[in-house]
Amino acid sequence: MVNIEIDGIYCPKCRELHPTLFWHHKYNEYLMPSYCYDVSRVAVARFGYTCSDEECRERYQKRLDFKQIKLMKHKGECSVCSAVTSFFDINMEQFVCSDECQSKLQEDA
Repeated sequence: MVNIEIDGIYCPKCRELHPTLFWHHKYNEYLMPSYCYDVSRVAVARFGYTCSDEECRERYQKRLDFKQIKLMKHKGECSVCSAVTSFFDINMEQFVCSDECQSKLQEDA
């Protein structure tokens, strides 16, 4: 018997590993710029490509735009679960710490 933890699913379209288990707890780490740049470089290297700093920044910004959040310089409490986070929901104008909290916030509105 093999005991493994599957912690993400690799998406060939965007060439990134998306966390699945423990997503709520890894949201801040997953969306921090340095982590995203490293993941982007590793992902494209698998296909024999390189990723410039500018391309990494663009991919990172697209990820935040897609999620409709922005990275703040200061931290605040998530308006749903009170976890401390640096990400701010642009539409609801409140801090959110995960996709689950963001969708709950939008459902409650």
